[in-house]
Amino acid sequence: MISSMRRSQLPEPDPSPQGTDPPSKEARVQAMFSSIARYYDLNNTLLSLGRHYAWKRAAVQMVEMKRSMVVLDLCAGTSDIAIRLGKQWLLSFPAPDQEDDFRIVALDLNLPMLKLGQQKIRKAGLPHSVTCIRGRAESLDF
Repeated sequence: MISSMRRSQLPEPDPSPQGTDPPSKEARVQAMFSSIARYYDLNNTLLSLGRHYAWKRAAVQMVEMKRSMVVLDLCAGTSDIAIRLGKQWLLSFPAPDQEDDFRIVALDLNLPMLKLGQQKIRKAGLPHSVTCIRGRAESLDF
């Protein structure tokens, strides 16, 4: 409970208006995600008690698969949803033809997370379907 916490235990309020100090905040966030990247998937499983698998499965099932489509996995992390989307597309269209244009863009700002995602994408056999791009969700280049 907040009332039982000492003032020294409370987080310091951010005195700057929102958006005025993004480089230092961004640097801190990136450092945190970089430091946990190799444990990120395990952390998701432990902290959600495994429920994140069902959430990701449900999210992918909401996508209406089409033979030709481009899907953006925004804030992709280690690309779990992008991989699930690629596998779901292959299940939906087991005999793709040459006119199919199915692509997934996995976008995240954190490079170590994307590198882990690329390894998982290769292991899943989807390197031609999923492209990892480092970028900011707030300023997409497309």
